[in-house]
Amino acid sequence: KEDLFLPSVISNYGNDYCIISTGSICNECIKATSLLKEKGINGMHLNIAGINPIPFDEIYKIIGDTKNVFVVEEGILSGGIGESILDRFSSDNKPSKVTPIAVTNVMIRAGSVKEQLCEAGLDGESVASKIMSVLA
Repeated sequence: KEDLFLPSVISNYGNDYCIISTGSICNECIKATSLLKEKGINGMHLNIAGINPIPFDEIYKIIGDTKNVFVVEEGILSGGIGESILDRFSSDNKPSKVTPIAVTNVMIRAGSVKEQLCEAGLDGESVASKIMSVLA
């Protein structure tokens, strides 16, 4: 049963960056990883099934010396898993820069899931664009 909560490596093309996702946003992260790979930016994507507790030891083993970590979540930025990972990496003195990518505007208009992800900047294209801007 414990294995169910370990991170799953969805893709591993290199160590330019690492995306950590949880839940259904995983599909948009798969798109982002593919778009980045097309541009010669090679990274990995981890999906974690269990977020309480967050499996930090396993995450650290998988990402190794990756310098840029992006945590993508459908929740609100404040108090989310991205902030938790950022705080823990900092307290553990990990050299990776952690950038949470989440909903910053709590008022997302009614619409299809695709429309809402685009408005929140959480669709694959927006995630890839944010990652490229941080890596530039």
